[in-house]
Amino acid sequence: MNKFKIGTTMLTGLVVAGGLFVTCTVRIDPGYAGIQYSLNNGIQGEVLNQGLHLKSPFMKVTSYSVATTQGNLSKDKKEGSKDDDSFMIATSDGKTVEVDLEYSYHFNVEDLPATFTQFKGQSGEEIETTFMRGKLKTYANDVSSKFSVLDIYGEKRTELNAAILEYAREKFAEFGIIIDSINLSRIELDDQTAKAIQDKINKQQELEALKVE
Repeated sequence: MNKFKIGTTMLTGLVVAGGLFVTCTVRIDPGYAGIQYSLNNGIQGEVLNQGLHLKSPFMKVTSYSVATTQGNLSKDKKEGSKDDDSFMIATSDGKTVEVDLEYSYHFNVEDLPATFTQFKGQSGEEIETTFMRGKLKTYANDVSSKFSVLDIYGEKRTELNAAILEYAREKFAEFGIIIDSINLSRIELDDQTAKAIQDKINKQQELEALKVE
């Protein structure tokens, strides 16, 4: 009977210890940082870097990616794009084209407390889904409206990507989000516009051939 009581006591102790370990520790994965907070007192302590940390059982932790994270707004299913997330952008000559956008970003670790407050405790993944993706579409359209459809589809595509990247970096910086890269990975024209461009290219080639002759 005594052995049974001892065994029960030990088992209870292990369960309690395990529960305390779970509620009093938090693991921050590599490439992430965490903000520790309580519902009553807000943000507590310093930003938590990767590793295992002790915490009060009454504290919660929200994590953010501080390493480069890849995302997509694409017609096909890719990382971060579960449905058809392609979108339309405007051009300076009144046309619209459908595009896919690849991007990468990370959160500025020094700004995490301010980012946490600005977004009311949302996690990094929630911020990307509810805020960043919509803004990226808006910023791409803001910049593309200064380029003609020939520029976007042709030789100035690299210049357009660079302009969107610079514009997005400036806009997102105030939220503690650093944009690492942006690329319009697919640009699709409507049939009429595509035909008009191809006709123009054909005429230019014919003109060059006549000059050579």
